[in-house]
Amino acid sequence: MIVVLDTNIWISALFFGGKPEQALLKAFEEDTIAVCKQLVEEIEEVAVRKFSQQAGPVRKRLDELTANALWTKVLGELKVSRDPDDDVVLECARNSKAQIIISGDNDLLDLKYFEGIPIMSAGQYLKAR
Repeated sequence: MIVVLDTNIWISALFFGGKPEQALLKAFEEDTIAVCKQLVEEIEEVAVRKFSQQAGPVRKRLDELTANALWTKVLGELKVSRDPDDDVVLECARNSKAQIIISGDNDLLDLKYFEGIPIMSAGQYLKAR
């Protein structure tokens, strides 16, 4: 199964643990994580700016976690959300033919589905299957 994890799931997983970390590990071990350049750059930028991390170690960890990922091209063509970062997540999911989007963002969670792709929280993903 192909899954896209929103940036907030990645950040929560890397810095706080809990269900986001469990969801990331489940996706890493059991599914295929789809990513795009924009998502990875945002994760790195937030880690450096908000958590005072060095870019090098963050990039190394992301490289490890995305080594077997499905890299997807996102051109910024989708404009359905009020937040352009949400559009990146949705376009990544559409272009990668993902079956699940995992997010902690209420705007995305309120959609429940995007083009037939369920949008669920980390907890919902952990209970699925």
